[in-house]
Amino acid sequence: MRTTFAIIAIAGVWAALDVSGYAQGGSTSKVAADASQPQEQSVELAPEVKLEFRPQQPIPGITASPIVVSPVLCSPDGTPFVDFPDMSDFKVHAIYSLAPKGAVLFSSKSITGLYDLTYQSFFPGDSTVLLLMHGTSDSKESAYTVYTGNGSQSKTGAGYRGAHQDYLAEYDRNGSFKSAVELPAGYHFWRVAFLPRLLLLDSGGQIFRPLEIPAQLQDSPELTAGETGPEINRARAESSLSWWLFAPSGQKTILYKAHSTAPLLEVGVAGASREIPLEMPKGYEIDAVVPGNDRLIVRYRRHGLSSSGSIDANPEVVNYVLYQVNPSDGTLLRQLDPGVGPLFNIACEQDGVFTAFSMENDKVIRMTAEVPK
Repeated sequence: MRTTFAIIAIAGVWAALDVSGYAQGGSTSKVAADASQPQEQSVELAPEVKLEFRPQQPIPGITASPIVVSPVLCSPDGTPFVDFPDMSDFKVHAIYSLAPKGAVLFSSKSITGLYDLTYQSFFPGDSTVLLLMHGTSDSKESAYTVYTGNGSQSKTGAGYRGAHQDYLAEYDRNGSFKSAVELPAGYHFWRVAFLPRLLLLDSGGQIFRPLEIPAQLQDSPELTAGETGPEINRARAESSLSWWLFAPSGQKTILYKAHSTAPLLEVGVAGASREIPLEMPKGYEIDAVVPGNDRLIVRYRRHGLSSSGSIDANPEVVNYVLYQVNPSDGTLLRQLDPGVGPLFNIACEQDGVFTAFSMENDKVIRMTAEVPK
């Protein structure tokens, strides 16, 4: 069976912005232009319900990390996956699945046949977990010398100097590395996702036609500037793509842009897609889409919050709010209040139950809360 997945990529020559969702026999439906503009609603108007998270037993096989990379994802069976960076080497990340019976590690260190690897992103599927990596297949190490701006020698050593490009590393759900797919040269890849019955790249890494992306997703001064001009413009454009994210949603996958009011792009069976223009609580923008199998859950953040550094997440400050959204038209159905619960560590909703995790000392605790009727 041919593996199918989606890729977000930028063309190396900057002729165009390529965001992959390479459909086979799919169709693209678009809402009217005026409907794609976000509508704001007062944060108090939608009904509010409380979420009561209850801690379960600590998950064996994992030690808590001081840093968790957002977003947290879930596989289709509702198992949370977390990304812990290696504090001694930020090129290396450890991806863990948090099943109640024990954590499973998906480590980039277990990849064979590739060298000088840098982790980019991951995505969990039913039976497969993908890690998007950047590195080289050339095992030869060559001497190098680094010079300072005034021409004096500052460092010498040996490293992998062969051509570097992007690869998809495939693991089974037991954490065993299976194979790596070399992705097409000339692109810079950022995210990966499984899409049902949607052919994006085949097992040989070949690209087909791209899926149409909502204009608001691409409406960015950084992306526009990156099409021409100096290398620094391109670097800033690539950095702006870090806010383009995938979230599984039942049998579909959602592409969204965090820290924006852009519509969601929902991709389903055979590549059929549609825009969902989200209603925004007044003064807020999208922070993250929480994976779910039968509910669309969106976390919002206040406009104007910093995109880096420390942000006050105290519930009384209300810098972040959580809503259940109507998947048909994007309207706010109800606000979900986790109280002092794990707002940022909610991994997913599965059959009316939220799964989250917390970290106490060196332990990772799984938590669950039923969605009120």
